[in-house]
This record gives sequence, C-alpha cells and structure tokens, in this order.
Amino acid sequence: FSCSNNTAEYEALIHGLHWARKRGIKNLQVFGDSELIINQVRGQHATKNDLLKSYKNRVWDLIEDFEAFNIVSIPRKKNETADRLAAVGATFDVVDSIRREKTQPHIHVVVRPAVPDNNTSWQVFENDQQIVNFLQEEAEFSARNQDRLEQQYGDQVVQLRTNKLPKGLVTLESIFNPNDQFRKEKANIQVKREDSEPIPVGEGKTLQIGKVATEQEKSDFIQLCQEFPD
Repeated sequence: FSCSNNTAEYEALIHGLHWARKRGIKNLQVFGDSELIINQVRGQHATKNDLLKSYKNRVWDLIEDFEAFNIVSIPRKKNETADRLAAVGATFDVVDSIRREKTQPHIHVVVRPAVPDNNTSWQVFENDQQIVNFLQEEAEFSARNQDRLEQQYGDQVVQLRTNKLPKGLVTLESIFNPNDQFRKEKANIQVKREDSEPIPVGEGKTLQIGKVATEQEKSDFIQLCQEFPD
C-alpha cells in the first residue's frame, strides 16, 4: 500500500514493536533518524495530522506491554543500515510464489496499514464501550439520534435490527485471499435459463430475473434498469 515517509516510519516502528513483543522482550530501546516521529512518540511534539495521531496512539498502546521503553533520535549516517534495508523493502516486488512459500520466514509481506487508512469507509471506535453502544443502539447511537444521522447521511444509515440482507450475497473469503488481496481467479457463475424468466425493461431490452424473486424485487430491478439503461 502507498504511504508517506512519516507513515512508513510509523509502520516500521509498529512492526518492530510487534516483533519484540512476540519474542517476550521486556526492556526495549529504539533508535531512529526521524526526529518528527520520535518527538511525537515522546510527547514533545504535537500531532495535528489525524492519520499520524492514529499511528502515535497505536504505538502508545503497544509500548504499554514493555517494562522499560525508550526511543532515541540518532544521526542518519549512523542509521544507514536500516535506511538501506527500508529502501530495498520498498522497491521489492513480492511475487505470488514467495507469498505462498512457507520456507521463507524472514520475508514479511505487509499488505494493509497498521491503522485504518480510510476513515470515510471505516467506523472507528474510541473504546470497547462505544462498540457495545453501537451494537445495542444506545448512547450516541440511540434511536433518538437516528433522525440526526439520517439528515446527515441519508439512505446510507443502516438499521441494524431491521435491516434485511439481500439474496445472493457473496462471502468475502471467495473474493479476497488471507492477505486481503483480490483473488485472481475469475468467478464462474452460471445461471440456468429455467431458473429465470425474461422481463421487458424498455427499449427492446429484456432482463433475466430469477423466478424466486418477489414482485417487489422484480419491480426494483426493472426500475433500476430503466434508470440506467446503459
């Protein structure tokens, strides 16, 4: 995934912290040549960018597991090995055969950011209680706030308790692989003619609609096709 120099520094720091935690390290000292990131983690610089703030909070959560932690800024010329490694990693094209190769434990392919990178498509919660409130439609997500949400977001608001799942849903596992990447295999979807019926939608065009569809669903399909005839 694409990222700026600052987010790349945070990604490296976060994955390094994960590596140390998995190996049971309790006392850790980190060195880096990005004074901005280091001073943000140390609380000496204000973090105004929302994305960098999310990264900083993620680092703070991780370092709570260490008994002793320190992060120190060093000159870049003393950090050349890490810089060269980062440059090689950033330009390295990992082919599918290497992704699947279980005998390559030293290659760690990162295919998604350590923090949500698109807050317009994610519901980001501040804490566990907010998740409970969302699922139970309480507090800030209660019914009395529904009108305000509908005015702000319109039809995008999902009614959790009354929402009916449409037929023909496809599981995410059939679209994405374990690394959250699109599967390359083309979907092999076959519809039997005897299971559908032709419905005229105007301009000499017909639409094959499944016989199990309700009258309301047929009406919705026809209206959609008439609205978007192309």
